[in-house]
Amino acid sequence: MPSIRIIVAFATLVIAITPARAQDWPTRPVTMVVPFAAGGPLDVVHARETGLVAPPTVEDLARACAWLQAHTDEAGVLGRAGEAVARAVTWDSCVERLLAAVS
Repeated sequence: MPSIRIIVAFATLVIAITPARAQDWPTRPVTMVVPFAAGGPLDVVHARETGLVAPPTVEDLARACAWLQAHTDEAGVLGRAGEAVARAVTWDSCVERLLAAVS
């Protein structure tokens, strides 16, 4: 007679490999318009709050890197603030922001 562990393991395996059914919603295409690439750094980087935003020129990027190197304590604060913002970004928080924008 099979042990309870084998039965539970087999049941878990069957449940895990059962394909999920697709939902019927949405019934029409959903269009999202954002001014930048989704999931990019601008989702969590806010100038002088959670990082530095600089134009993509050699001079401006060099200036930003030099500032970070000269102000290591402040750079650490920016990095920790950016990490906190990034950790707070979840699927639910994104959906809440999108729904708030359209209501």
